[in-house]
Order: sequence, then structure tokens, then C-alpha cells
Amino acid sequence: MSNIGEEIARTCAGLPLAAIFLGNLMRFKRKESDWLAIRDNDVFNTPENPNKIILVLKLSYDNLSSDLKKCFSYCSLFPKDYLINRETLIQLWTVEGFLHPSTRGNQNSLEDVGNDYFLSLLSSSFFQDVIKDDLGDIIYFKMHDLVHDLSLSVSGSNQVMILKLSEMGKDFSQIRRVQLIMEKEVQKTDILNNAVKLRTIFFQGGSFYPRALSNKRLRVVNRLEAKNLDTICSSLKFKHMRYLDLRFSNLVDVHSKSIHQLYNLQTLNLRNSKNVQNILNGIGSLINLQHLNLFSSDAKVLPDSITRLTNLHTLNLNRCKDISSLPTNIESLQNLSFLDISHTQISELPDSITLICSLKRLETTWCGNLRALSRNLGALKQLRSLNLECTRVRELPESLTSNLCKSRMVKLGAECEFPEDISNWVDLRQLTKGGITYGVRMPIGIEKLTCLEELLPYIVSKEEGNESTSSSSIHQLADLNSLRKLRIEYLENVKGGKVEAQRAKLKDKQNIQHLDLQWYEEEEDDEEDQELAAAATATMVLEGLQPHPNLEIMYIRGFPGLKLPEWMGSSYCLPNLVELTFEDCNSCINLVSLGQFPCLKVLQIKGMESLKSLGKGFYYQQEEEEGNSGTAATTTLFPSLTKFTIENAENLEEWCLTDNSFPCLERLEIFGCGNLAYVPDLRLWSSSLRCLKISKCNKLKGSIPYDLKKEIIPHLS
Repeated sequence: MSNIGEEIARTCAGLPLAAIFLGNLMRFKRKESDWLAIRDNDVFNTPENPNKIILVLKLSYDNLSSDLKKCFSYCSLFPKDYLINRETLIQLWTVEGFLHPSTRGNQNSLEDVGNDYFLSLLSSSFFQDVIKDDLGDIIYFKMHDLVHDLSLSVSGSNQVMILKLSEMGKDFSQIRRVQLIMEKEVQKTDILNNAVKLRTIFFQGGSFYPRALSNKRLRVVNRLEAKNLDTICSSLKFKHMRYLDLRFSNLVDVHSKSIHQLYNLQTLNLRNSKNVQNILNGIGSLINLQHLNLFSSDAKVLPDSITRLTNLHTLNLNRCKDISSLPTNIESLQNLSFLDISHTQISELPDSITLICSLKRLETTWCGNLRALSRNLGALKQLRSLNLECTRVRELPESLTSNLCKSRMVKLGAECEFPEDISNWVDLRQLTKGGITYGVRMPIGIEKLTCLEELLPYIVSKEEGNESTSSSSIHQLADLNSLRKLRIEYLENVKGGKVEAQRAKLKDKQNIQHLDLQWYEEEEDDEEDQELAAAATATMVLEGLQPHPNLEIMYIRGFPGLKLPEWMGSSYCLPNLVELTFEDCNSCINLVSLGQFPCLKVLQIKGMESLKSLGKGFYYQQEEEEGNSGTAATTTLFPSLTKFTIENAENLEEWCLTDNSFPCLERLEIFGCGNLAYVPDLRLWSSSLRCLKISKCNKLKGSIPYDLKKEIIPHLS
């Protein structure tokens, strides 16, 4: 079959998108006859055709199930290059009736079915450019322009039509779904009066809402663009309405009773809208409502009638700054899975919230008045996400810490303590805590959370009973091999040098992309020998914390050593490093060679008081120059660097330029380097340099060429 595969590959004619689609199609084919059928398809045996790529993509479309075909073609209602919200799309698929639970006996919800459909289309490359949230779930995505062309071509002229306001006069009597482009601000239009079969309107630009008399079958009104606050002066009497998007609307004149009679409505989006309270006061009549979005609206009170919405799945109150409480009998919302009260004035959660067994996400970040959680919050055994950042909550209730087994993300505020034992949080992906961490100890069981991907921070402590020995808790990191983002604090507690630091096994963590290593100042010793010993120990500790070569971003903060370890200057050890920051490493005398790092784009040196020179050793290792001087002279140094910052290096006196260096530098910032009297001739970089900022460098002012001051954005002070 490999020969057949090679023949199919040649038919792609070097088109990457065609290769991707055919590759995804072939991986589901197991029989040789299936491969031969694709190889012998007429698409590949026709003369050159400008639409050949679309025909190739259509092969993948033809292999979709009928339900997936409907879901895919529906996406043509979004404009090209539009950033589509995954949850919005699934809600739209639901109200359109495209989703059907499996008949195989499992009881998946329509939301689960929609997620499965989405992932199927994603895996077949119909979707791309995904953007994920903190939990790793996809929130946005796009479609390739050619894929969008395909979706439009398979939709049918009566199923989907894209039209502009200027195209008035056409016969729309058979059209079912339309993307309407408003070319100017228009409050009323009769353009769709004869569209008696119309079910779906996507519109962008201006204010447009249809008339119930002519569009009786309408189910969906979705805004594609929301910039201005539009006044809605309409009675929305649509008995079949399922999805109503009133984002960025002024509802002062809207007939609220007409909205209260939309008994089939499933999604109501009032994001950033004004005068929404009249709609909220009667919202209890919308018994089929599943999604209510009040983000940044002027809602003032959440009425008790909202508890009649027993089908409600999501309730977004984020940035509703006037809302100060939740209904006491909120437990009636038994299907609620997502509740966001971030940036509100809510000071406490009603105890009845613990009875909402289906609650999966509870967002409370920047809820500054929230001081405590309900004692029985642990009853929420489905809770996957708990975000307490910027709240006043001091501790998690015991019931929660013992039952938070399915949670994937826990973010604690500055005032909140770690629970004593988290060994049963086996599915946790993210654990973060804000604020000052002095005196804080990591909870028992941290070493068992092998699914952790983000740990900010891990606090190194001295092992109990070993205050005078070399033992610390850093070994708890050894088995956490899923980590992608890690900050380690209080590394001064690692007294055993390289050997003890190696117990963290950072070099084995191939998933790690972001690493932040921090030391804090210890009590000053009077003995110089003890200070030198501590500095030497810090250097050996950093030597033992060598990360995996996959690392992309690294911060070194408060490092008290005199020199950096050799691995930090080796492009072989860190071939994928993109960003490197040194901060408050004030004892460090020399920087390691960084010039041959192929991917390094951002280099920041902030607070290196002992650094005196950026010489040849900054660009490449001296032994490389001596052993292979010809190569060293021709190699491009800092080949990818675009931003270079030197800040508060008070003793820095010299910066020497080496040939073939900094070809891509765009931004250079030098602050607080009072003894620096000379920098290299910046005119050698002026073709790429776009921003030059120099401040508090009095000796340096006179050395900047006048013509460069004119060419580069002047920011000298």
C-alpha cells in the first residue's frame, strides 16, 4: 500500500493543504481497495483545473456523516478569517437541530455530542488555528479560506446566502439561512420581508432585527460584529426563536414582554447591553433557556424568578459590577454547569449552591468582596475549575479539599492558604497561588499529582528535623513529568548543591516549556567566607537544575552566585530557548555566551550590579574561538534576537560588538547603566532597529551618532 500512498502524494502537486486533507482522509482507510478508489478518483485524472484544490478537499467532505456535513456547511455563515467561538458554534448547532445523541445506549448530552462533532471536524483539518483556555479547552478557531469556499459551495443557494444591503429586490422566498452585511447604519429595512422560510440570520454592521409578521419561522439571530451600542426598538414576537443575540444593545425601548414570550428560547446573549433589568425581571418565563450571558451588562439584581430556569447550563455574570448577591434558592438550577461571578460585588455564596450537583466551573476571580466559601462546597463533586484569584477567601473548606477529585484547575488568591493535603487531587492540571509566599509550605501529596501541567509556585522548604543538613523538599518534583510551566521559589533552601538539585529531575521533564527559578535574600552573614560558600552552593544548585532541551522560556531571579553554569551558555543544551531573563542576579560577574542560540528572540538583563563587560565571552565560548577561529568569524551571532534590554547594570563599563551579530534586532533598551560610556556603532543595526530607548545613562549620551538619533525613534533622557 506504500506505493499507492506515494502515487496519491504526487497528486497533491506540492499543495500543503491538499496533502493535509488527503493524509487525514487516508488514516481512516484500512483496505487496499479504499486507497485505490481514492487514487483512481476522477479528481486526479482531469486536466489542470483552477478549482482542483476544492475538489480534493471535497473528497474529505464526501466521507463525513450526514450530521457532520450539516455542521460543516453551516460554518459558511461566518465570514472568512473569522475567529469562531467553539461554545457559540455548538449552541448554534444545537438550536438548529443538527446534534443527535448516539443510539448505542450512552446518555451523552447534546453539548457532549457537539464537542465530539467539533473534534471530528478539527481532526480532519476542517478547522485550524485553535486558541485554548487555561484548562486546555479550545475556545476559538478559524477556517482556512479555501475550506470556507468549500463550505459555501456545498451549502446550496437556498440553504446559505451571503448578501449585502445593496442587493435589495431579489427573491428571498426560499432562502433559509443568510449572512447579511450591513454596509451602513440602518435601523429598519424591508430587505427580507419576502423571506417566509427564513430560519437563521447572521449579520454584521448596523442594527438589523427582522419583523415577526414576515419571518415567522425564524430561530436564530446572531451578531457577527459588536462595536457600537445599538438601540433596539422592536417587538421580538418569534414563537420559534431559539437563539437571540442582543449584544451591545440599548434595550431602553425594546418590548420586554415580547422577549418573555419566547418560550422556546435556549440562548440569550445580553453581553455589554444596557437597560437589561426589565428583561431580567420577567426571565422566569423562559423555561427552556440554557445559556444566559450578562457579561459587562448593567444588570443590577438577579431576580428570584431566575431559579425557575431549571434547564439553565451557563450563567455568566462577569463584570456585572452592581450585582451583590445570588438567589438563596439557587439550588433549583440543577443543570447549571458553569457559573461566573468574577468582578462582581458578591460577598458570599449561598449554602444552597452546594446542592447544584452538575456545577463544573466556578469562576470568582477579582470578586474582591468574597471572603468565604460554603462549608459544604465539597458536595460539588463534578467541579473541574475553581478560580479564587483576587478574592478575600482565606481557606478552602475541608469538604472541598477532600472531594475535589475531578478538578483540573485550582487558582488560589493571595490571602488563601494551601490546603493541608491534596493527595487525592489526582486529575489536577493547574495549581497556582498569588501573593507573598514567605513561610508557606507546599501541601502534603504534591508529589503524587503526576498530571500537573502548571505549578506556580513550588516552594522549596527544609525537611523537618534537618535544619542543619542538606536535605530539602525539592525531590517532590521528581515524578511530575507532565509539567509545562513551573516556578520554583526559595532555592536557597537547597543546601546540597548539584546532587540535591538533580533530585528534581528537571532534565527529564520533556514537556516543560516555561521555567522560573527564584532565590530570595537570606539573613546577611558577617563572615565573607560564608557568603562565598553560599554563592558557590547556589552555582552548583543551578548546575543541577539543568532543564530539558525543549525549554522555551526561562527566568533566573535573585541568583546569588558569582558565575552561571556552563549549560546556560550552550546552544546544544537549550536549542529551543526563545526568551531569557536575568533579574536581580547582582553578584554575577560575567554572562555566559548566548550568541549562538538559534531561536533566542528576547534577552533581558535586569539588575546585574557586578557585571562589568559584555565582551567576546558574551557572544561565543572562548575555546570555540581558539579551536575553530574561521567558523567563529563567519557564524551569525544572536541570529534571531529582536529585543535586548539592559537595566540597572550600574557597573557595566564596556560593550564590544562582534562582526555578524544582531541581524534582526528591532528594539534596544538601556536603563540605569550610569558607568556605560560606549556602545557599539548602532548604525550597523539601523536597518532592523525600530526602537531605541536609553535612560539614566549619563556617560552614554554623547556616544550616540546624530544621524542615528534621527533615524531611530528618539527616546533619550
